[in-house]
Amino acid sequence: MLYTVELPIPANTDKLNPVRQTIKVWRGVINRIRITFPTGCVGLAHIRILHGGHQIAPVNEGSWFSGDGGGPDYQEFIPLQKEINELTIEGYNEDDTYPHKPIVEISVLPYEVLAMPTLDYDLVYAMVRLMGEVKELITKLKEKGG
Repeated sequence: MLYTVELPIPANTDKLNPVRQTIKVWRGVINRIRITFPTGCVGLAHIRILHGGHQIAPVNEGSWFSGDGGGPDYQEFIPLQKEINELTIEGYNEDDTYPHKPIVEISVLPYEVLAMPTLDYDLVYAMVRLMGEVKELITKLKEKGG
């Protein structure tokens, strides 16, 4: 499941009083976070993500993401235990003239997907080969009248 938030941050939004937007996400594991700072942000707009009042991205407490024409895009593994979880996106803007609107994308995999067994391709290949041999043996028996 992919959750997307555009966070409008007015000019001169103070770090001590950031803009906040809360989103509800289903139970699972956050497996990817991507934040896009539009061109023109020039490192003046900042974003962080919190869960249960604790900062989860960036992981080091008190730090913020920033960028210009891009931003962080990385794999993650953050379990969300409740059926419905609230994530808070916070942002501030040091630009004294222009507002900015970073885009936050959070991908959450349901636990059921993570629990799916992976196929052992060697085992599958051996089974297919064995089925071919069984089919060949049946064909030979039929030809002999057996």
